[in-house]
Amino acid sequence: MALTDTHATFQAKVGKLADLTGKAPEAIYELWRKYSAQCQVYDQSALLWEFVQWYKADLGADLGAMIEAVK
Repeated sequence: MALTDTHATFQAKVGKLADLTGKAPEAIYELWRKYSAQCQVYDQSALLWEFVQWYKADLGADLGAMIEAVK
């Protein structure tokens, strides 16, 4: 599934993270796909803050700002 095939709200949150981190939205989404492959159950919007915590080092932006961006 491509990023453009996901829910608009999810795409917006990925876009906010991309803006904060200076990474392309597609790069954020690829990290998300790796994360989701390791989770038994996931919901793109509800667990996005957990994804941010999981990949905070890879994302490289302020953790608090990233969590606020995906609320």
